Amino acid sequence: MRFNEKELVLLSRQPSERAAELGMRGPKKGDVVKKRLVKLVVNFLFYFRTDEEEPIGALLLEQCRVEREDSQTFSIAFLDEAERKYVFECDTEEQCAEWIDSIIKASYEFMRKNLIYYRTEIHRLTGKVRPLAAARRCAKCHTDGASNQQRSYRGMVTVRFGVHIIITINSRQTGRLMKGDGFGFARQC
Repeated sequence: MRFNEKELVLLSRQPSERAAELGMRGPKKGDVVKKRLVKLVVNFLFYFRTDEEEPIGALLLEQCRVEREDSQTFSIAFLDEAERKYVFECDTEEQCAEWIDSIIKASYEFMRKNLIYYRTEIHRLTGKVRPLAAARRCAKCHTDGASNQQRSYRGMVTVRFGVHIIITINSRQTGRLMKGDGFGFARQC
């Protein structure tokens, strides 16, 4: 994979979703566990020596498998090189579970699956095949006809991307506002 080292260093300095000092063992045989500052930024896992500001390495968290090894240890293995495994040791079981959850949710694949899920839900609720495209085309809201000042956003869909996917739906059939955070959570407002 090609990458620009300066851009990766700049990315590593961005605010992280999760950061902690963890024990880390590399994929080579004979590697020992070393304390590393580990930072999760978007879908990169950067690791640093504890006394340095520049990362000594980065893992792109795509097409990888995250597994719990024991109560306080998890590993990351990539699908194309399953025998190469990075092992991380946490201080507590809770910290280990939080890291595993954050790493799984950081991948593009996870966000894409959620986008497909929410598109299906939007279609089910609104009956529109491509409501996101329609919402982008519709720059102005529709008037109800009761008065020009009264506005109706029925059928409008708002999608905000970042690390999380936020989708707001106001269904024409039910008139109820639904929100989801991209992680299987949906509720009526």
